[in-house]
Amino acid sequence: MVLVGIWVSDHVLPAKDLHNRGPTRKDVTTNANTTNVLTIPIRDSHNSDAASLPAGGPAIFGFLFLLMSRATQMHYALIKAALVFQIKRSRIMSFKLSVELTGHTNDVRVVSSCTLNGTEAIVTGSRDGTARVWSKTEPFEYNVTKVLTGHKGPVTAICILPADKTVGRDKTYIVTGGQDAKIFMHDLDIDEPVKVFSGHDLYVSSITCFAGVLISVSWDCTLRVWDDTGRHTQCHSPAAYVVTVVPGQEPAFVLTGGADRMVKLWQVSSLSCLQEYQGHQDVVRDIKVLSPEQFLSAANDCTIRHWNIHTASCLSVFSGHEAYVYSISVFPGSGGAQFVSSGEDKTVRVWRNRSCEQTIQLPAQSVWNVHCLENGDFVVGSRYHNF
Repeated sequence: MVLVGIWVSDHVLPAKDLHNRGPTRKDVTTNANTTNVLTIPIRDSHNSDAASLPAGGPAIFGFLFLLMSRATQMHYALIKAALVFQIKRSRIMSFKLSVELTGHTNDVRVVSSCTLNGTEAIVTGSRDGTARVWSKTEPFEYNVTKVLTGHKGPVTAICILPADKTVGRDKTYIVTGGQDAKIFMHDLDIDEPVKVFSGHDLYVSSITCFAGVLISVSWDCTLRVWDDTGRHTQCHSPAAYVVTVVPGQEPAFVLTGGADRMVKLWQVSSLSCLQEYQGHQDVVRDIKVLSPEQFLSAANDCTIRHWNIHTASCLSVFSGHEAYVYSISVFPGSGGAQFVSSGEDKTVRVWRNRSCEQTIQLPAQSVWNVHCLENGDFVVGSRYHNF
């Protein structure tokens, strides 16, 4: 079961005890503007006071939010839970809840998107062991059109391989990585995975693709290129968390981040490390490339950093999150001037021109992933917990 609720409050919810799950850093440069805050408690439909979930101990569910830059007022009701969720217009807010996607039975750990047969689709991976494809059927409606199975445990990474005749791919494939150390390639017309990649020893944390070749990193500390050579190398210790391609570069380069607090630049053909980027004080969780010259990184030190790829210099530091920053996503066409981030502090933050313009507080234990869509909306995957 999935529960999602959202409405606007005039105050910021008090910070919850994070049980030392992440440090708080207040000595960094760019401070967040927290005047624009969207809070998301849960309310009983028969009582205006905040309501708790049914008794029986902590209940954990996976859920997704699809937020859009709409100025309209919307109402949602979940009859089975006797809960009413509403969103109201605020004169300074830009993003509003648009759609709730229900179906996963545990944390939604990873979110992506693609176009399938001309239709917009969202792809999600969950701790329930499945990935789901949600195809858009109406302006505010998505239906599950495919459930991808095979992993023995949580789905922890997703990579979309769009149709590309230059590499001999005539349809879109979805690649999933799991805690079971496996990577599966899925054809949406077939129930079972069409290809299995085995080689990692632990949790597959991130997958990307260059020229039709998959590249992955894992908690086994390795970076692997899934071509005929089976090339791999140690990249971060004690774990690697993220890998992403640097576009527009020949030969191919990737950036990786890991538990050693560093970002590294690798040449794919030789798997040689060409550059290290030092500055984060804890695990590097996510990387988004802005151009062949610049990228953003997010870490457990509560910060987001903006880097020059060639000089390894940190151009700016964004602060505002109060715990681990798990995910960042850049709005299409913004050149990196506009992006969103999510983290362990239960928030999604919208950044524009080096300041935080909106903070969206979710009724979640962790906000694992945020992903921008081509139309300027964004999707959030998270873990719901009964406070």
